[in-house]
Amino acid sequence: MADDQFNLECDRLSRVVDPEAFENLEWARTDGAALEAAAKRAMQALEHREDLELVAEPSDDRRRRFVLRTKGSNPIDIATLWMKVEGEMIALWPEAIVDSKFKVSGAGRPFLTRVENADEAWLHSAIGQAMARVDHR
Repeated sequence: MADDQFNLECDRLSRVVDPEAFENLEWARTDGAALEAAAKRAMQALEHREDLELVAEPSDDRRRRFVLRTKGSNPIDIATLWMKVEGEMIALWPEAIVDSKFKVSGAGRPFLTRVENADEAWLHSAIGQAMARVDHR
């Protein structure tokens, strides 16, 4: 039996035995892998900046949460950026941080692209547009 056929049979049996666990495994292989790759590129987008950074925060398995903050001895949290993958699309959107002195216009409205187009250029554009929605309260 070829490796591809063997893996298909393993997947089939796994799906029959525990459909929920198989769904989580399948998500991790596809959408989860795409999300992780995009999350790494998002964090790298601000690496060259001396004033701003994206810090990964705890989140659920299907979304990634970042805090946009200033660098330095007294960092200021500016806004939250969320990212998720659903099917063939990836979404990035900003939200205000509770009790922050900053507001986010259009909070929750995502910037979308196909997963295969979520390259460095798209992330720079989406993060830049997300930052453009941030202003003082």
